[in-house]
Order: sequence, then C-alpha cells, then structure tokens
Amino acid sequence: MALAPGGVARGGGRARLRLHLGGRAMRVDPVILAFFGGALTLGYLMAAAFFLKFWRRTRDALFLSFAAAFALLAMNQAAPVIFNIPREDQAPVYLLRLAGFALIIWAILRKNLQRGR
Repeated sequence: MALAPGGVARGGGRARLRLHLGGRAMRVDPVILAFFGGALTLGYLMAAAFFLKFWRRTRDALFLSFAAAFALLAMNQAAPVIFNIPREDQAPVYLLRLAGFALIIWAILRKNLQRGR
C-alpha cells in the first residue's frame, strides 16, 4: 500500500491510501483449482436437485429447465478438471456454460410469454 501523492486522487476524490498489487500474475496451485472446481460442481448439482424437487412437486417446465441448466453448469465446471484442460475459456467446454445460460433465458422468456396469453 502507498499513500496517494498529495493525498488527493486524480478524479478529485480524497484517496489517502492506494493498494499496490504488483505487476506479477498470480499463480494458483492446480490442486486448489481442482478443489474449488469440485466445490462449484457440487453447488451446481445441489441447485439442480433443488429445482428438480420443485419440478416434481409442480410439474412446471420452468423448474425442469433450471435443473437442466444447472446440470450443464456443473458439467462445465467439472470438465476442465476431469479432462485436464488448462484454460476453459479457450476450450469447447465453454459452450456448456453458454448452453446453460441460454436455457435459463429461454425458460424465463417462455414462461413470461405463456403468462401473457
């Protein structure tokens, strides 16, 4: 951390203290990444089970769509760890995330358009 020159930030605000984070890229242990990937996968699967439970109770297609979307997000999170993909943003596995979010948007639009009729 370093004091701002003159005690005033460029924008005229009063930044008395600024963070100096350094110029190096942060290196994260692959074991830690795998652990957090597994934790996120579990969270997505729990959300999918949660929506599946509501779908069984109500038979509303919105809940089934959300369950499928969260299952896709879980697969997206697990695939880089399982297949040892170093950067998920440069792999086709990223399309699973796109499909999950597209399914959520489609389900919400479908539900809202049905309500208007």
